[in-house]
Amino acid sequence: MIPLIAHTPHLTILAASRALLTAELHKPQYFPVLLGAALPAAWPPAGPHREALESTLEKLTAGGRDAAGWYGWYALRKAAGDVPRTLVGAGGFLGPPDAAGTAELDFAIADEWRGQGLATELVGGLVQQAAATGVVRRLVAHAPADAPAAQQVLRRNGFEPAETAAAGRLRFERAMVSVADAALGPPRRSARPVVAPPRAQLSRMKNYKLALGLAGAALLAGATRPAAPAKTYDLVISHVGVVDVATGQVRPDQTVAVAGGKIVQVGPAAQARYAARQTIDGTGRYLMPGLWDMHVHFRGGDSLAAANKKSLALYLVHGITTVRDCGGDLTARVFEWRRQEDAGTLAGPRIFTSGPKIDGPGAYWPGSLEVETPNQVSRALDSLQRLKVDFVKIYDSKISAEAYLNVITQAEARGMKTTGHMPYSATLGDAVARGLDATEHLYYVFKACSGKEDSLTAVVRASLKTPKPLGLFAMLPAVYDTYSPAAAARIFRVMAAHHTAAVPTLAIGKTLAELPDNDHARDSLRAYIDPKIQATYARRLASARQQPAAARAFTQKLEAKFMTLVPQMQAAGVVLLAGSDSGAFNSFTYPGASLQDELALLVQAGLTPAQALRAATLNGARFMGVAERSGSIAVGKDADLLLLNANPLANINNVKQIAAVVSRGKAYQRADLNRMLAALKNK
Repeated sequence: MIPLIAHTPHLTILAASRALLTAELHKPQYFPVLLGAALPAAWPPAGPHREALESTLEKLTAGGRDAAGWYGWYALRKAAGDVPRTLVGAGGFLGPPDAAGTAELDFAIADEWRGQGLATELVGGLVQQAAATGVVRRLVAHAPADAPAAQQVLRRNGFEPAETAAAGRLRFERAMVSVADAALGPPRRSARPVVAPPRAQLSRMKNYKLALGLAGAALLAGATRPAAPAKTYDLVISHVGVVDVATGQVRPDQTVAVAGGKIVQVGPAAQARYAARQTIDGTGRYLMPGLWDMHVHFRGGDSLAAANKKSLALYLVHGITTVRDCGGDLTARVFEWRRQEDAGTLAGPRIFTSGPKIDGPGAYWPGSLEVETPNQVSRALDSLQRLKVDFVKIYDSKISAEAYLNVITQAEARGMKTTGHMPYSATLGDAVARGLDATEHLYYVFKACSGKEDSLTAVVRASLKTPKPLGLFAMLPAVYDTYSPAAAARIFRVMAAHHTAAVPTLAIGKTLAELPDNDHARDSLRAYIDPKIQATYARRLASARQQPAAARAFTQKLEAKFMTLVPQMQAAGVVLLAGSDSGAFNSFTYPGASLQDELALLVQAGLTPAQALRAATLNGARFMGVAERSGSIAVGKDADLLLLNANPLANINNVKQIAAVVSRGKAYQRADLNRMLAALKNK
């Protein structure tokens, strides 16, 4: 009996079994569980898939143990980084060898996994399996005459062309050395000509091809069958380097096809056959998922609604295709914008929103839901659920520790995601234990890094009973002075264990820290910010100019300390989300550009470009629960893409080198983006 599993550097190659075939045929929900691998996006494959599975199962049932391993095999890409073990291809033999010891081999890799050497490894593994049986003396394989990649795979595994078969297909052969023979030394080259199997035997082997089947039978068409007729796509980006944000690698010379707002094809450009309504040449360029800004604000009331709406195009121009609105007073408008975007009448990023913030009585921000008692918390969450918000945002201007923790507890019970600020009368450890999903900014993480956190919390709580309660900014110097590496490591471990994410927002911190010395009067982007939004910047600018020198120095020192927390959290396994905090009242934190600045600061703080890109793509999609359709480039995912003129993995600032943005499948090339900018410019 042939061995039923093989390993190559990147693949586990597993023989089809009756249990696996039965699961895929009759209980497909259990198939990936039994296989122990994720399935490709386009599954099951097109074509006579079920018939092939049934035929293979029939052969295995009839042949018993002696048939095992002589038909289909699964090619499973081993887990790497954030990518789980995945079914990436299929291959196998077309039945046991004939009387002369000749067996035929077939193989294929799914389109989105080609160009990585996996086909070569798959064939190599199958050759090893054939050798291990000791009964195969010659292997035969076929490849289309117009498929040089498939031919090269066979040549790399010792196959040589023997003849041209029917329908323009090339026959390849290689002599085999059994494991036992190999132990005796290399074989002597035979001077005898190759003798083809009898015609009846060739007919039997061709029939086995119908039974190769297994879970990826239709995949084989791309590797060893004549090419299918070209499809017509809405958009094709050809000869482009695809940035894999999960692995931090670039897949060179790929073709990405888009139809109906979805990615429908990813694979080597040399194998692509298509017709397209729009084609973009990606030669020398890099395609990555569209950026996510995980902390923005739409606010300011009806008088600023139109000004906020204009910022949507500004995000898109800078490559941001998704934003997370972290609370404001324009909820009805935000939902209307989303409907317009879905209808194709408004260009802008996808929007996830919290709706109004939750805070305590006398909340600072207009439109906040004010809570104090458990019943008030319940009613606030009821209203947010009626609005169908995407998450709950908690603010800390007036909320008590008890109400804050109660919001988290009740929201968790309802299955609602919670993020936000935190009153300094609470501890982050308690919030994480209750189920807090993310902490915004680093002020609250920083408090938990104090070796005296409990004592400082007690001081804040005691002050609440006095005419001068102590808040965040009053306590920061004491938190800074009591910073403890051990306490920092402890809270980072807790956050990682509970999957509590952090949104550092370094860029706005840097901007505000520098306000006393920079009034931003010469910023070129001010020309594209609505004057009504610019008017909201005045309060913070005036406050910064009144800061004493000591306060300025401390702010600079604090921001530098925050930078050191970022790589520590990354190393501890805390999920980091890139957010800008752009929006009205957040002075000179410009929509779009500030997220680009955030990525640069994350790298400056110690992240690799790949880690920073994940914080602004895949991490956001996972956090919002939509990673199955967004956050990376793969078949079946939303066509929200960013085409760059330079590699962002080599230099994070290359995210600014934008050649095109694709949003919901529609491409905005550089000229289109320039026109959008011109339309936004203040007259």
